[in-house]
Amino acid sequence: MWAERLSVYLMRVLVFCIPIQLGLHFWPQWTLFLGRRIDYLSPTLYLTDGIALIAMIFYVFARLRRQNFKRLRSKKNIVYGVLFLIVFSIAVLNIFNAISWQVSVYRWTKVVLFGFVTFYIATHKSESKHYLQALVAGALFSSMLAVAQFMKQQSIGSIFWFVGERLFTINTPLIARGHVCTPFTESCTLILRPYATFAHPNLLGGYLSVALFLFIAKIQKNRIRIITIAAMIIMGIALLLTMSRAAIVVTSLLFIWRYAFIIRDTPRLFTKRIVVVPFVMIIVSLFFVLPFSSTDESILVRTNLNFAAIRVFANNWVFGVGLGNFVLSLKGIQNSVFFTVIQPVHNVYLLALSELGFVGIVGLSGVAIVLWRTFQHKMLRINKDTSFYAASLIALGTIGLFDHYMWTLQQGQLLVSVLIGLYLSSRIPPEYNNCK
Repeated sequence: MWAERLSVYLMRVLVFCIPIQLGLHFWPQWTLFLGRRIDYLSPTLYLTDGIALIAMIFYVFARLRRQNFKRLRSKKNIVYGVLFLIVFSIAVLNIFNAISWQVSVYRWTKVVLFGFVTFYIATHKSESKHYLQALVAGALFSSMLAVAQFMKQQSIGSIFWFVGERLFTINTPLIARGHVCTPFTESCTLILRPYATFAHPNLLGGYLSVALFLFIAKIQKNRIRIITIAAMIIMGIALLLTMSRAAIVVTSLLFIWRYAFIIRDTPRLFTKRIVVVPFVMIIVSLFFVLPFSSTDESILVRTNLNFAAIRVFANNWVFGVGLGNFVLSLKGIQNSVFFTVIQPVHNVYLLALSELGFVGIVGLSGVAIVLWRTFQHKMLRINKDTSFYAASLIALGTIGLFDHYMWTLQQGQLLVSVLIGLYLSSRIPPEYNNCK
């Protein structure tokens, strides 16, 4: 049907557009924190939201046209209905107990939208190849833009503004910069960390980490060409230029795992591939010439925010402070460091705990477990594709110990949704494939 085919093409475009943060921000009174506009509180209509919403409308329309409504009373659908009511009840309780119910309502609507993205990708297994191609193409675009920004030490501007590139130079206040120190120079050099079209270089690093790993891990040997090698090099250079410690270390560990621990080829081929390990370790070692100290301001801020998150949870442990409301909860924390840099705690798990509370975490975890056990006996056996997608999710989960963008930022949320969908698509049996 034309509607479903159109939704298929829109979803490919959506995956490619993960890097694009073009959006329309709204600034009602409840988005202010101590009189300042805060991005994390602003309801924003992103281009990617529009693409996902249109795809969802077309998909639902196509499904309703061929739905057998007599099957809605089946035992399986009744279970789904009960689980939906549980999630809906958790959301209502979380919104009702939120510091700002408006912020929480907005965040829960995004949960629904990204939940659809995950569901759609998971049930369209035949499209996985196209989604991966779109992911890599978007990463290559971001890499080239990031390299250009680094060489120019400022944003490129022009048409790139329309895809979400912010206007900045190395002297822009609060812009992400880093010091590069080498044994050959007496002092460190201050450089701009490239953003491409992302909200922060760390988010760009996490995105490139996953895209580069999946690109190299899944590429077929007979498809390797000069242009393929060039794409790998450009993406690798861009990843290093982000200076995201967590992303670079995690990427190195991913490749060590890929080429050292899951190879089942002949010992000779294994010996050839194991050569990659020292090269990866050299990259990691070179990376640590960057200054890193427990007295760095960023480390102190993150540590204080971690303690703040624990205090917020202790004071609101039942229902949490409301999805998306962590920043507002800092008003009750008496520490000047929070008011110099207003941002969520750089730990996804502490952030989820403080915003959802005990009821939210336990309830949603229970729903996920029931769904998994329902389909577990029908799941396909774990294969290489499954392991690659699982490793990518674990990598993002590890980075989540040191950052929050998978929970708070549009691009990070969309990336996680796509990866979960790809993982599930590699396990779901063919009969659940809705792409005809």
